[in-house]
Amino acid sequence: MPKSTQFLFLLGGSDLEMVEIKTLLEKAQVKFIDAGLNWNNSRWDAYMKAPYIEEIQQSIASGVKVYGIELRGNIPTGCELIDHHNELQENPASIVQVANILNINLNDWEQLVAANDTGYIPAMKALGASDDDISKIRKADREAQGVTVEDEALGRLSVEKNTIKTRGITIVKSLTERFSVISDILYKPYLKLIIYNEKELNYYGPKKIEIAEKFNDLIQDGKAYQGGGKENGYFGLAKDVFSETEIEELKNRIVEHFTQQDYLKSYYSHHVFIFPFKWEHPGCSSENSLLERFNLNTLPNKLADSFWKRKTFKIDGGETYNEFNYFYGHVREILYDLSDNLKDEYSDGDKKMLLHYEYKNEALKTWKYIIKLKDRDEVFALDIDSILLNFYNSGVGVISFHLRNFKHAKPDDILTINQYGRRLYPPFFDLSDISVKTGNQDTNTLTEGLEGVKGKELPEYISIGSEENHKNSVLYEDFSRYTSGKAFNYGIFMLPKFINGLFPKDFWAINQGKQQLQNKEGKIEFKLLMAPILDSRMFVVCWYGSDHKADDLKNYYTNLDSEEKENLSHWWYKFLYVDAGLLTCQDRDMRKNLIAKGTYNRWIDYGTIIGLSRYSFVMLTSESVDSYIIRHLQTMYYKMAELCLVQRATILNYADEVTHVSHLLLENDSPDKTLEKIATL
Repeated sequence: MPKSTQFLFLLGGSDLEMVEIKTLLEKAQVKFIDAGLNWNNSRWDAYMKAPYIEEIQQSIASGVKVYGIELRGNIPTGCELIDHHNELQENPASIVQVANILNINLNDWEQLVAANDTGYIPAMKALGASDDDISKIRKADREAQGVTVEDEALGRLSVEKNTIKTRGITIVKSLTERFSVISDILYKPYLKLIIYNEKELNYYGPKKIEIAEKFNDLIQDGKAYQGGGKENGYFGLAKDVFSETEIEELKNRIVEHFTQQDYLKSYYSHHVFIFPFKWEHPGCSSENSLLERFNLNTLPNKLADSFWKRKTFKIDGGETYNEFNYFYGHVREILYDLSDNLKDEYSDGDKKMLLHYEYKNEALKTWKYIIKLKDRDEVFALDIDSILLNFYNSGVGVISFHLRNFKHAKPDDILTINQYGRRLYPPFFDLSDISVKTGNQDTNTLTEGLEGVKGKELPEYISIGSEENHKNSVLYEDFSRYTSGKAFNYGIFMLPKFINGLFPKDFWAINQGKQQLQNKEGKIEFKLLMAPILDSRMFVVCWYGSDHKADDLKNYYTNLDSEEKENLSHWWYKFLYVDAGLLTCQDRDMRKNLIAKGTYNRWIDYGTIIGLSRYSFVMLTSESVDSYIIRHLQTMYYKMAELCLVQRATILNYADEVTHVSHLLLENDSPDKTLEKIATL
């Protein structure tokens, strides 16, 4: 029997590989049928009807081998499938399989075509293809798929106008049905790329196999497909199978998958910066009762036109259940703005002890908490988990920044973030050497003094905003306001812009005398009065996962040489007492005692160690620690730290009130007012 009648090939959807297979069959004079299919309608069904079915059935009856190339659906009796997609992705390219059946050697061009179809540009590069060769192959492939000049233009426009980047994934909403134009324009090794429109979706890039496994049920039902190898490849949804809403949902699920997977691997540390402060309503004097000065009932109206939204605590899942159950009943009403259904016998009727707010600006999803040090190129950019605000009826408030670190893995990076990211204002100004030694007046200007402290104790700036444009943000604070002599007319504290900018204009009155609180008509312009309670630093709550440092701390508690043991303690001391750079305690015995006093090493054999100081609550674990341990720090441990700070701030606040009441008792001018003040303490 002549060679040309031994086989019958049924061609699948047109692309460069199928064009070259057709050319190969023509040269070898082998029979084939081309139904003019594309990728979306490349199915066996297309050949199981007139005008093709009769020839196929006769060929099978006469012993001719019938091969369908890249056809989807049920394989008809007497036929065989040639493919390298979905469950057959381990097979060589279809053109290679056809060449092997016909015992034909492929030329260099055909080998590049095969590499392009199974592994795209990386596979061609692996064969040593030049950039010019790759460009020619990709151009020919697009033409074979039916890409027009208009498609090329729409593809470029899609990239220019409809591209977003989120969590390391590039997403393009395509204006053309020919996605290959866009994938070729944007190609980079290891790029995660999603291209979609209202009818279909494709993912291109690394870890394609994870996506294919996630949606394997769709592949089995013929609603999706995959190819291109396990590591780098593509996954796609069949055209016209899903609604626009369903495609959007599936796209989000793909993004969420990579977000979770990548974040689990690169989630290095969690940071909470807590700022406790005193607050009261303007227009009140020390003669007013505490109930009047710290009245919570009018606060919601004052925050109504802002991004601050009140959120009461509700048990809506396992996380909130665990957190709520962790604390005794009488503590919960101090820690949480409880919803009405959670109030119990410990709650004081309708009396509110606190109001809880969350900052709900949509831009927060893309903003970063950015720390820049003087004379260092590196910028520390942390993802913002949330920004919270609590008002207590004791005249104490707390603002807290909850931040996730996915970029900075080094142990010293964590120290730097904690040390400089907590700063509210300059702790001091640098003085000239000559003035210190001679006793003469300092010759440094305020600008020189500020620059001297930057890099030692103060960052160059702290900002909240996009990484690209954060210097133009209203939340950008470089502390330059402290170089003006007028800045200190009413005290040394100015609310940093990365806090003040979160509130409506003229919301807070800071370090203002009474004469500054009123306009010319005598009306109060500010909504609330604020003053810091502690010092120039926020309190730090931090988790850091590091196998190396966890092992170091394990070794610290074994019988090591004393000198080596001493070296291992240095980093932990800095972490515990929020140092960066030099140790601020240079006495070995004192440092040893401070470490012992502030360290809770119950779980040291598991690689988990906790530290508590007046500056911080820190936890070091191994990188593979169970996630619930980290969650404990983010919720319960943070709340415990906040409770201690609120208690400390309240005591300091009440100390001022006790002093004032003592003066009233001595003056005894208004006994009724004095008794009322005592009653509200």
